[in-house]
Amino acid sequence: MASYATSTMPTPTRPAPRLVRLADDPATLPDALTRVWDAGDAVVVADPSAGLPAPVQRVLDGALTLPEGAALVVLTSGSTGTPRAVVLAHTALAASTTASLTALGCAPGERWALALPLRHVAGLQVLARARALGTDVHIVADAGDPRAIAAAAEHAEHVALVPTQLVRCLDAGGDVVAALARFRSVLVGGGPLDPARAHEARDAGIALTLSYGMTETCGGCVYDGRPLAGVEVEVDALPGEQGRIRLRGPMRAAGYLDPSPEDAARFTADGWFVTNDRGRLTATPDGPLLEELGRADVVINTGGVKVDPVAVETLLRAHPAVADAVVVGVPDVEWGERVRAVIVPLDPTASPTLEALRAAVDVVLPPSHAPRELRLTDRIARDGLGKVSAAERERLRSV
Repeated sequence: MASYATSTMPTPTRPAPRLVRLADDPATLPDALTRVWDAGDAVVVADPSAGLPAPVQRVLDGALTLPEGAALVVLTSGSTGTPRAVVLAHTALAASTTASLTALGCAPGERWALALPLRHVAGLQVLARARALGTDVHIVADAGDPRAIAAAAEHAEHVALVPTQLVRCLDAGGDVVAALARFRSVLVGGGPLDPARAHEARDAGIALTLSYGMTETCGGCVYDGRPLAGVEVEVDALPGEQGRIRLRGPMRAAGYLDPSPEDAARFTADGWFVTNDRGRLTATPDGPLLEELGRADVVINTGGVKVDPVAVETLLRAHPAVADAVVVGVPDVEWGERVRAVIVPLDPTASPTLEALRAAVDVVLPPSHAPRELRLTDRIARDGLGKVSAAERERLRSV
């Protein structure tokens, strides 16, 4: 078994680490992290010009104390509301890094390409994996350019992407897809990937691994439906049925900074983290297989039927006339909620009709899932991981 240098995440030397703010600059952050950690302190990575949530600022000001062993404070994406400040310990990061490298078969001396923002745990984990392998990351200068991502295969064996980046690479076709197939692993997480595109990538020879996890689990802790070493998965329902996913393992976060009682309860006394995701757990000869079925807190209830907006969005974005799409529920006197599709048309002069979009959804999902109204917009705001914040979804309910 390969040996990884997880000692690059040292044990802190003081019981209450200070919090140091560092800029999200890939050229300077790795060395700056080492200096802070060697001093026994913790780091929050942020745009120097951006404001920080009140609990994080209170720690920086010395009014709130971090727990012993804290290494990072990472803000969640805010896709379900106000971003939460998650405290990750050195031990949790080391466990996550080792389990990930083992599952992907990484070897010491191999390099990772960095194509993700360092404000999020997924980008920080790329740094951690590279350091554990004894290498520096190869920085992708323009992470939104499929050709720049493809070119990184000349300099690195592994790359982590979000679904939007992979889809753009697949759409570029030809030499871009061929280059992506030269990576020893292409780790994709941060959101759902259309199964058809996953099949397309694998058929093209891309060594695709689909990751499920969140900031509260140091990033992905389930790969291709299989829990990583040390990870336990439960679903709060009868076997084979949908329910809320619960995760337990050494990579669980220490908790949130200054949480509400509701948020604090998501970290149970017996070690579980209760997610906001729905799932189905199936027993197989190789162990439990997790199928992630979308968020429990964004389900649209229309006429008593529960509609998963993510499933509808996936179909709408596959329509040849759609550049981007978000599905939201809006109040309806008769149905309680009705399904609204907000789309960015690929060509503003030739927008698809509501009937065409409904037909695209009806092919796969029940008629209740098809949008009942259509709104056009020139842009849907997404963060560096391609996620839509709760505030943006609320805005799209009013367009």
